[in-house]
Amino acid sequence: PPPQQKSLYERPAELPTIRDAVRGLSLVEFERTAETRAISIVETWLHDSGLIDELLAGAPSGDPLSTPSVDGGVELGVHGFPVGINDLKISKEIDTLRSSTRRDLSLINARLNDGVAASGSEVQELVHAVSSTRGDLGKLRDMTTYIAQHSSNSNDFILRNCPLLKNAIHARRNLFRCFQELDFFSQIPSTCERLREELTSGEWTTDEWNTIRSVSVEHVELEILLIEAEAGMKKKIAVVDHVQNNAPSGEDYNFGTSSHTRSVLRANYEAVDTFLAVHVKNVWELGDEIRMRILSGIGSSFDLALNNPAAMVALVEAVEIYERAAKQYKSLTHDKDEEKEEEEIPEKKKKKKRDGTGVVVEETKKERLRFTDMRASALAQIYQDFELRGLEVFRNIHMNAAEVADEDTALSHQFNAVLRAATELVSDIELVKSHMEPCFAPNWSVGVLWSSCVAHVCSNQILQQIGGPEGNNLTELSSSQLLDLIAWIEYFRQHIEEAFPQVATRKTTQKTYFDQR
Repeated sequence: PPPQQKSLYERPAELPTIRDAVRGLSLVEFERTAETRAISIVETWLHDSGLIDELLAGAPSGDPLSTPSVDGGVELGVHGFPVGINDLKISKEIDTLRSSTRRDLSLINARLNDGVAASGSEVQELVHAVSSTRGDLGKLRDMTTYIAQHSSNSNDFILRNCPLLKNAIHARRNLFRCFQELDFFSQIPSTCERLREELTSGEWTTDEWNTIRSVSVEHVELEILLIEAEAGMKKKIAVVDHVQNNAPSGEDYNFGTSSHTRSVLRANYEAVDTFLAVHVKNVWELGDEIRMRILSGIGSSFDLALNNPAAMVALVEAVEIYERAAKQYKSLTHDKDEEKEEEEIPEKKKKKKRDGTGVVVEETKKERLRFTDMRASALAQIYQDFELRGLEVFRNIHMNAAEVADEDTALSHQFNAVLRAATELVSDIELVKSHMEPCFAPNWSVGVLWSSCVAHVCSNQILQQIGGPEGNNLTELSSSQLLDLIAWIEYFRQHIEEAFPQVATRKTTQKTYFDQR
């Protein structure tokens, strides 16, 4: 188009926000700005809808802005849109814009009408409620002056000088929490049954691993409840026993001598275990089922991490849920300090102790419940999967070498095949670190696990070829095979030092035996 028409085919610039556009304007300037803004909005709409060509084609024939016709009777606009084929395009766009505008206006009018309709009795009721609340707050403020001294610090707790009232408030809150936990405790059988159904229904589906993760989240809550219930009840029994043993003389607590007290304490602990036994059996059996499902997925962790990383992440998160719960519970109950003190006590003193009468009694073990150990089983399963994968590679290599080699060259072909298989497994270290390790938590050290498994499997295979740690068959190898063996050792060392730079500084001359894990 000519230079004077070029601006007609360009999209208008983006408009500033209304707040920035009308800031500091007088009424006259505001009207002028609003008109200009409206024109720019319409121009943008015409450009985005592709209506510029059709709009200009409707101009009079003497207008210099009219577009010439193309041979063949079909008129094209400047941007290549056909004009005259569909004369109702701009009308349809205008009708669409008009209907959407009417819909927005009707929605706005409905909201305004709701606000106007609420300005009668409802607004009056709201005003009365606010006034009543203000009055109640004023009365409460006046009443608090009778139970609390004046404090210069307005942030002080107003009941700090009323310990009995504060304890009553805390007791009410604790009672409400106890009822919630009792309700949750009563639903343990139905909850376990529901989780088993979810675990079974999600098997062999696309959401199988996510289902295991969600079931694990609810299951660990059941374990937390039972572990805290056992610890809390036994701690309460121990506190009562301590208070009664240190009671003033003459006060009757129905406990008799110290030996009798210990037998009663042991009986109370056994009563707690009996009370929780049914629920503990149900919940921990469900944990064993979840662990079996997790291990079935982790058993093919190599392929699962490469083909479906999201599923592998879901399984790892399901395992870590139990580890985080155990760690948090241990930090809250200060189990670390207690274990350290128990380790310092000799084993004999730990098992037996003399009471006040000189009778030797066995120390009663208080807490026996522990969170389901998922990570140790998962790591053992991953190592087994890695080891089977390495052995499968060597098994295939041996079979192929036995098929293609004759009796004279069988040993040579087998040795070369073993080195090729070992090289293939070592090259997978980079694959594991780049694609598989990100799916696991850092403390799983999957890269180290795969490398150690490769070192164990490959070293055993190579030792079998050279005649054991003493190298009895080295004399039967050719010079090229010996060079290949040395090259593979350097190749393995290079990959290990590149994958784990810290290993390069931990060289030792101590003899290592590869026939042990």
